[in-house]
Amino acid sequence: MRINFFKNRYVFPFFLVLTVFICLLAYMSETNAQSILKNKVSHDMHLFLKTYFSSWSNRDIKSFKSHFHESAIIFFIRNGRVQQSQSLNIFIQEQQAVLFQSSKSMVERMKSFAVDEDRNGATASVEWELLIDGGKIDEGVDRFTMIRDSQGNWKIVALVWYKTRKK
Repeated sequence: MRINFFKNRYVFPFFLVLTVFICLLAYMSETNAQSILKNKVSHDMHLFLKTYFSSWSNRDIKSFKSHFHESAIIFFIRNGRVQQSQSLNIFIQEQQAVLFQSSKSMVERMKSFAVDEDRNGATASVEWELLIDGGKIDEGVDRFTMIRDSQGNWKIVALVWYKTRKK
């Protein structure tokens, strides 16, 4: 039995609707795939962020410093104002002093993050929490601007950070 699509008044509208539906699904899945790819975090970026926080928590200053470009600048902001602007070396000296003057366990860990990256540069916004001897004492956000260096490694060129926990 052969069906003539143009003569049967039920078959043609059915296939027309089906075709439109399939095209719409294809468009939506392509748009969704592009969105997912755009917001996808590369493995090396995820590892970069993870080791950034773990190196600080493990008091591994050499590894912590290696996450930064040599000319990086660090800003601490509060209430819409830059409270402190530091060169990398001054920032590292202060972090080292904080970490090694305390005998308590200090762990800074990511709570959530969002990244926008391409092959040359990236921005990341990371919500973190600071735990001392297992108790949360602070929360904040680090906003990174990064580049890939000539060896293909991510390097922080600017860090803006602030606390979000009200004391």
